[in-house]
Amino acid sequence: MRIFTDRIESQKNFWASYDELISAGSTIITFYGAGGVGKTRLAEKLMDEFAAQKIDNVKILFHD
Repeated sequence: MRIFTDRIESQKNFWASYDELISAGSTIITFYGAGGVGKTRLAEKLMDEFAAQKIDNVKILFHD
């Protein structure tokens, strides 16, 4: 399995946007992409980071 390492700036931007959205009262975050570019791995990494930061009550829906 490859290590998820190639999106450092994107991750920083995501968490900055996440903090801003949550503080504004939003509860839904959506991301999408083209086939074969790592959406599943990105979603898995995101869920791992939510767990590591003890952010609970997170749900994820995959739609292909």
